[in-house]
Amino acid sequence: MDRIAFSRKLIVCLITGLVVGASFRRLTSRFIGHGVTLPLVSLLAYALLIIFLLTAVVWNHRERLHPASSLRWLQVIQGILLYTLAIDLCTFGWNKVYHLQMVVPLGQLDIPFSALSGEELTWAYFGWSYPYMVALAIMQMACALLLLWRRTRLLGLIMIVPVLLNIILIDTFYRMPPGVLLHALILTGGVAYLLTTLYQPLAEFFLRRDWLPVGVGWKAPVKWLLRAGVAVVPFVLNATYDYPDRHPELTGKYIVKQLKVNHIPCAQPATGDSLLTKVFMDLENDFVLEFNDWRRRYIGTYEYHPQEGKLSARWRYPAGVHEPFSGILKPGGQRGTWRFQGILGRDTVEMQLVKVKR
Repeated sequence: MDRIAFSRKLIVCLITGLVVGASFRRLTSRFIGHGVTLPLVSLLAYALLIIFLLTAVVWNHRERLHPASSLRWLQVIQGILLYTLAIDLCTFGWNKVYHLQMVVPLGQLDIPFSALSGEELTWAYFGWSYPYMVALAIMQMACALLLLWRRTRLLGLIMIVPVLLNIILIDTFYRMPPGVLLHALILTGGVAYLLTTLYQPLAEFFLRRDWLPVGVGWKAPVKWLLRAGVAVVPFVLNATYDYPDRHPELTGKYIVKQLKVNHIPCAQPATGDSLLTKVFMDLENDFVLEFNDWRRRYIGTYEYHPQEGKLSARWRYPAGVHEPFSGILKPGGQRGTWRFQGILGRDTVEMQLVKVKR
């Protein structure tokens, strides 16, 4: 047989070493971590990576002495990669079934939504539905098991690609710990390598034209026009839509500062006080006043006339509340700050609104 290039040996050994090391570190720290320190586990994971890199050198040397054994070396290392991927993915699945993943401490579930981190929001959202977690687990374990048979290996690899890409996107944009993202990237690298070893069946499936269904016989310009319409029509519909953000310069959450009621400055509210502390101006002109607790709120709809700076609101919650709210809203001295002077019920109100960055 033809000799295998050293670069190819190095690539497969590097990828296998990374996957084996990362999976070893994750599984050991999860299930045996009580008796082993994390630095020791990391050291052993790096040792596994070095062993596989040295394997490429030994393999290259053995190939010179026994060329016929080179293919066997390749098959064994690819087999280790396959089985490690399958075990890791299957473990992720059982983690979900046994509530070892997507868990948020109960004490954090009563914290305001805006105070949770991206990681906590993600786990709280996905972990809310246990049947959904089980469905994800079944998909992951099914993909893992499909890798173990040659006839189903390509199907398993194709199925696992969108799962891993979705995990990478979540880890990236929801600011998961770097180690979590790195683990997903390593697994994706292993899957990508295995897909390259099946290039021929992939090319036949995606690039062959003889099995495609018969077309309707329309001319090429008509086909391209219809295809362009799929992208253009939805874009035009959204671009011309009357969006509910009527006053984007106001939309946001504000902290109330320098509050004066009937011209008397109000001190920082204590826990049980019901002073106005937050203001929310939202889509569809939704307007919320919060009085030191999310359970004490007026919710309604506001009207704003930017030319005169007039701001007023009508309440729909709590039922029966008809206290007038109106006044003049002017930009403050700094970006994201506003000054309001007007009335709330029978009281005059003056305050500074400071926008909270998301």
